Amino acid sequence: MAKRSAVRTSTPVVQDSSAVERVIGYIISGIRDGRFAPGQRLIEGELQAMLQVSRGPVREAVRRLAAENILQLELHKGARLRQLTPEEINAIYDVREVLEGLAARLAAQNASFPDDQLQALEREFDRRFDGTTRHYLAYNEEFHRLIVRSSGNTELIRLVENLQIPTFLLLLHILVDALSIKRARAEHRPIVKAILKRDGREAERTMRAHIRSTKTFVIKVAAKRFRTG
Repeated sequence: MAKRSAVRTSTPVVQDSSAVERVIGYIISGIRDGRFAPGQRLIEGELQAMLQVSRGPVREAVRRLAAENILQLELHKGARLRQLTPEEINAIYDVREVLEGLAARLAAQNASFPDDQLQALEREFDRRFDGTTRHYLAYNEEFHRLIVRSSGNTELIRLVENLQIPTFLLLLHILVDALSIKRARAEHRPIVKAILKRDGREAERTMRAHIRSTKTFVIKVAAKRFRTG
């Protein structure tokens, strides 16, 4: 009786999802706080050592972030943090203007909008602002997040949150200065006023004007700092 040959079946490799998410989180937080700069190369070995993970989760994390256009893969060179072009910056802010304008209008019309949270955020910033860019950016992110989430529209919230990382790819922490903070704060006040008055139309108008103003500033400064123009 002939022996049957053993049949080998290939089993797909399943990555440790928690390790992959940890690597992704580390890279994203590095973008947010400025540890990673546009064009900077990410070294797999350094990520492995820093996070105490194997090569597989690092490569899977890099693959996912490349698929989201956050990282750029280069043959024989690994991954680099993408540097946005002026055209990409313009497109992102055009979309933000529409989405966040709508969010502001819906927030103003939402009877359950947490007025006290918005007012508390503004008072806290005025009272405790230490003059640093990092402090301002943390406040600014919370300001926009609070308004978007208070729109009550889950799909809108998802779309806006997906635009946050490309925005941080601009490394706003080195683009923002005292004058731009003063300008942005002045533009925030009418937005807050319109929302608290439940004036959806005015809330949308002032938010859209604020996003357009920010876009003009970012494109001008990014082109100069990153030589993208």
